[in-house]
Amino acid sequence: MLIGQGIGTEYLMPLALDLLSDDALTEGDYYPGDLLNAAMSTEPAFWAHHSTDKARLNRIASALKRELVASETARRKHRQLLKDIERFLAGAA
Repeated sequence: MLIGQGIGTEYLMPLALDLLSDDALTEGDYYPGDLLNAAMSTEPAFWAHHSTDKARLNRIASALKRELVASETARRKHRQLLKDIERFLAGAA
């Protein structure tokens, strides 16, 4: 929740990326993938000073996208998350 609110992002993002590296669908309090969604929604100003973390998040999001696209069931189940990943990756290019 704190990352989604932009609180303590500098300290929490590395921890979040560690969790997401283990399981990109890590769930906070809301739904599977909500931590990834919060990380992808982080303000561009943060990423401007943390390019290594952004590259890591891009790799995590890209890997999950490939996984979701490969499975019809996963694609249907995580339809909105897949759209959010595609939007994030399009902005990362």
